[in-house]
Amino acid sequence: MRAIERWIVFLAIGIGFVWIFVDKLPTELSEIVKYVASLLTMPYVFVTILILISVALVFPFDTKRRPQGIQAPTVEVPKMKDEIKAGFDTAAASHSRTVAEEAREEAKEQHERAQFKLNCKRVMNDNIIPALMQIEALLNQNGWQCRLTSNLEKLQVTFEVYRGSTEARLGSLPYISFYADDQQLEMVVYYSPNDDGKGLSLSEITHDAVQREVLTFFRELVK
Repeated sequence: MRAIERWIVFLAIGIGFVWIFVDKLPTELSEIVKYVASLLTMPYVFVTILILISVALVFPFDTKRRPQGIQAPTVEVPKMKDEIKAGFDTAAASHSRTVAEEAREEAKEQHERAQFKLNCKRVMNDNIIPALMQIEALLNQNGWQCRLTSNLEKLQVTFEVYRGSTEARLGSLPYISFYADDQQLEMVVYYSPNDDGKGLSLSEITHDAVQREVLTFFRELVK
């Protein structure tokens, strides 16, 4: 049953109840109701209502919104089967779980990266830089020049070592670098100029380990 038809039925039932129970209403209210009801039964009012109803029946409308260009169905639409509805519900629930799991995984990764960066700064301050400063003092005594630079924002420490003609011979200052890889959650040790670098976990970056890495770099430099 369309919306207009339901309204017609409700209106007819309402008028019937009004005529049945109107005498039981207070006098003034009863007179008002009778007057309104009498208007509805006047010929011209009645004809007008019939015309409006006829127009509504000839040009039916649906109170549900539809996308532009889609017509109202001409037959009664069957109810969706339970198994189909359950299939949609299951698929939607599965997608929601997947999205929630991805969000939790992303939050976990962000937390791990943030914690990794904090630990990198601690390792740089407590292990890498003090170990390099000891090597710098030792090499300076043996006539080598060293330059130690650190960038806590980029999580990188660079240690350059050169002596006289080294810079001119190689074209740039040789160096060893320790920098953080927050994707792999490890510290990369890189030897310049010919090295691909290697990754070490933060637990492997001890004071002694840093000095051994620099010793390997220095031996290659003085060959």
